[in-house]
Amino acid sequence: MRLEPVSTRGYGDQTVLELTIDDTGRVADYSVSHGQLTPEMQMIILFSRFTPATFQGKRTWGKTCLVFTRQRNAKS
Repeated sequence: MRLEPVSTRGYGDQTVLELTIDDTGRVADYSVSHGQLTPEMQMIILFSRFTPATFQGKRTWGKTCLVFTRQRNAKS
């Protein structure tokens, strides 16, 4: 998993979790692109705290993306 700008687009074997962060640093909303919501993503949504965005020195809402690379199943 890695943090990316909101303009990030998932492709190939990546799932993008776009988070809306409120002015207290908590996840207020989310969307999933190019995959499904996983238990790992649910834990991030519920328990993560982020540094809120600022505008003119005041805390405000913002967005960020988490990019997950899907595991490929190896055949034996």
